[in-house]
Amino acid sequence: MEMLKRLLMFEVEKCGIRHLVFERLSGYDGLQHGVSLRRQEFGEFDFSSGNPDQLQSNWEKFCQALELDGQSVVQARQVHGAKISVIEKAGQEPGPADGLCTKTAGVPLMMVGADCPLVVVFDPVGQLLGLAHAGWRGTAQQIAKQLVVTMAEKLQGRPERMRAGIGPGICRKCFVVGEDAIKEVMNNLAEAEQLIQLIDDPAATGEKRWHFDLARANQKQLMAAGLAKENIELSGCCTFEMAGEFPSYRRDGKAAGRWALIAGLAK
Repeated sequence: MEMLKRLLMFEVEKCGIRHLVFERLSGYDGLQHGVSLRRQEFGEFDFSSGNPDQLQSNWEKFCQALELDGQSVVQARQVHGAKISVIEKAGQEPGPADGLCTKTAGVPLMMVGADCPLVVVFDPVGQLLGLAHAGWRGTAQQIAKQLVVTMAEKLQGRPERMRAGIGPGICRKCFVVGEDAIKEVMNNLAEAEQLIQLIDDPAATGEKRWHFDLARANQKQLMAAGLAKENIELSGCCTFEMAGEFPSYRRDGKAAGRWALIAGLAK
């Protein structure tokens, strides 16, 4: 494994697919996971829903690289909320949800992003897996905490033994937010003043703008849910800054593609 410059995740290549893995999570035999990278030798590796056939082809290629069954992938219809769906079998339709969790081996879960961090939670003793799409709305509704609570209540997980990774997303320096986000964060999150701050505009206009630290907000939620800080890995990736590796809605607008986080419990 070779660590990418500036990143805290590791780049690996298998079956011709470059992707990132979390260092400590990759050490567990019971978990297969990866975050896709935009540029591959064969061209763009995109997980947007505009072309369903291409989307399925790409997730099958990615699953092959991760040694998971591409025919069994479960993907939610992400709506920037905080609903968590429990997945019991391949082919299950979770409906609108921004979190998925399972105890069923061999059923890969998939989330996609275009600036919003994607979170993976794993209980290595209980063999439980959860993913969350943590945009600012979901983060303000405490989706990372809700994921852990659901895994504990519905799947008998134990937060103190869980491990987590907070994947690529737009960094605080680049993530300027408006009054709607400021209000939601201030009303709903503890220590909000540490997460949403008035700092210099990244466009260097000389103005100060409100910026939201999504990665730190989700780290705090996971800790509040019972995970130890040392068991939470951060990606170190800013999707806005790393145009060569990630799509970014804030940078590219509606034309932005999507990257994917796919994870599954090994059979």
